[in-house]
Amino acid sequence: MPKKIKILLVILALLFSSSCSRHEINSLAMVTCALYETTEDGKIKLTIEIIDPDLATKSNDKDESNTHILTGVGESTSEALSEITKYFSRNLFTQFVAARIFHEDFAKADLERILDYTLRENKIRESAYIMVLKAQNSQHLFKTTTDLDKNIHDFINKNAERYNKEVGNSVFVKTAEFIRAFYQEGVEPVAGILEVMEKEETLNEYKEKQDQKDNENTNEYMQRNKTQKGDSNKEGNEQQNEEPQQNGDESGEQEYVLAYRGLAVFKGSKMVGELNSDETKAYNIITGKIKNSVITLPFEDGYIDIFVKRCKTKIKTSFKDDKVTVTINPDLNILVSNNSTQSDVFDAEVAKKLKESFNQHIKEEIINTVKKVQGFESDIFAFGEYFRHQNNKEWKNIKDNWSQYFKNAQIEANVNTTLRNIGTIKSPIENKGI
Repeated sequence: MPKKIKILLVILALLFSSSCSRHEINSLAMVTCALYETTEDGKIKLTIEIIDPDLATKSNDKDESNTHILTGVGESTSEALSEITKYFSRNLFTQFVAARIFHEDFAKADLERILDYTLRENKIRESAYIMVLKAQNSQHLFKTTTDLDKNIHDFINKNAERYNKEVGNSVFVKTAEFIRAFYQEGVEPVAGILEVMEKEETLNEYKEKQDQKDNENTNEYMQRNKTQKGDSNKEGNEQQNEEPQQNGDESGEQEYVLAYRGLAVFKGSKMVGELNSDETKAYNIITGKIKNSVITLPFEDGYIDIFVKRCKTKIKTSFKDDKVTVTINPDLNILVSNNSTQSDVFDAEVAKKLKESFNQHIKEEIINTVKKVQGFESDIFAFGEYFRHQNNKEWKNIKDNWSQYFKNAQIEANVNTTLRNIGTIKSPIENKGI
C-alpha cells in the first residue's frame, strides 16, 4: 500500500508541476538575443529581441515576425534591463538567449563590466554566443531580411548548427569559452563577426569577386574567348546605360541582410583587430577546427576548388637566445570539388603539382595571418598554452611578458596534405572528359 501511494504522489506531482510550468511560460517574455551599445554619455544601451509565446503559437505566416524589440539605457546592464521592464508587463526569461551581440565600438572600448555581470548573475546562459556587430546603424540589425528565418535568434542558431558541420570562414564562440580564454594564461579570446549590409552591397561584392576571377585568367584563355567576350561586353555596356532599378521593397525602403564571417581579435576584454574570411580559414587550420570547407586555389590557367574534409594540426614550440619559435604542422585531407582549368588532375604529375601549390598557398596564408595577429600582440592561437606545456621552465620566466614574446616569435609552417579524391571525371568538363 505505501508503495502505491508513493507512485500516486509522484504522478500527481508531475501533473501539477507541468500545469504550473505551462502557466508560467505563457506569462514570460523569452529573450532571444541582446545587443550592447554605448551612448554618447558612456551609458549602456541594451536592445533585446523577445519572442512573444502567444504570437509564436498563433502565427502561421512565415513572413510575420513573432518578436518584439525593446530598448533600455542605464549605467549598468541591470539598470538597462530594469528600464526595459518598466514598460513591459511580462517577466524577462533569459534561458533562451542565442547571442550577446556587442557593437564594434562597444567591444573596442571594454567588455569587462559585461563579463563581470555575466559571471555574477546565476540566470545568465553561458552557452549563448559572443558576437561583434559591424553596422553603421546598429538598429538595422533588427530590420534585416534573414532568408527563411523569422528572427535573429533563428538565424544565429541555424548558422551555428551548420558551423558544427562546416567550419571555414567564421567562428562561433560561446560565452563560457570566451570567459575561459579571458582568464586562461597563454591564449586570448576571439568572437564571431555579424555584419549588417545593404542588399545591393552584397550583390556588388559578389560581382567584384567574379570579375576578379575572370580578369585573372591567362591570355590564352582570353584569346580563345575573345569573340564571345566582345559580344558580351557590348551587351554589358548596353545594360549599364539602362536606368538602374531602385533596391528595396515596394515602399522604397532600403533592405538589409546579415553576413556572418571573419572573427574579432581580443586582447583581454578589448577588441584590438579583426580577421577577414580567408584569414579566419587560416585561423581554423592553425587551431585544427576547419572541416568540410572549400578553399579556392589559383592553378595554372584558372581555379581549382579544394574541399578540406578534415584537419589535424600539431604545434611545436622552442626557446633559444631569448626568442620563441613556433612551428605549425597542419595535416589536411582534401578533395577536388571543382576544376575550371585545362589540367587533368588524374595525371600523377599534375596531382603532385596541385598538392605542392596547395601546400604553398596554405603555408603563406598561415604565416601571413599569424604575422597580422602578432601586430595586435594578442595570442589567439594558444601558442602560449603549447609553450607552457612544452617549455614549462622557460614559461615561468617569460609568461608575464608573453605578449611581447608572441609578437616577436619566429613562425614556421610545414603543410602536409593527402589528396583523397579528385572526382568522378578524368578531365575538365570543358574537355568533355569522362
